[in-house]
Amino acid sequence: ATEPQMVLFNIFDDWLKTISSYTAFSRLILILRGLHVNVDKVKIILRPDSSVVTEPHHVWPTLTDEQWIKVEVALKDLILADYGKKNNVNV
Repeated sequence: ATEPQMVLFNIFDDWLKTISSYTAFSRLILILRGLHVNVDKVKIILRPDSSVVTEPHHVWPTLTDEQWIKVEVALKDLILADYGKKNNVNV
């Protein structure tokens, strides 16, 4: 392959089909902040079992809306626990 090829990824995957752009952006920020806090825990949160797959040309695992809500809550808890530990605050 000597000619350049363009590969296009949408960082929101197919999220905007079912949720608002604000919610999609908030979800992305939670994921990225969680990765900043603890990469290994976020990988476990995003893939709780082996049945979770990532579709071709997607960046994030393919989850239902209910599964995404659970992931968002777990990421929020992870981020708040890290903040509390670093700043000696009970959360």
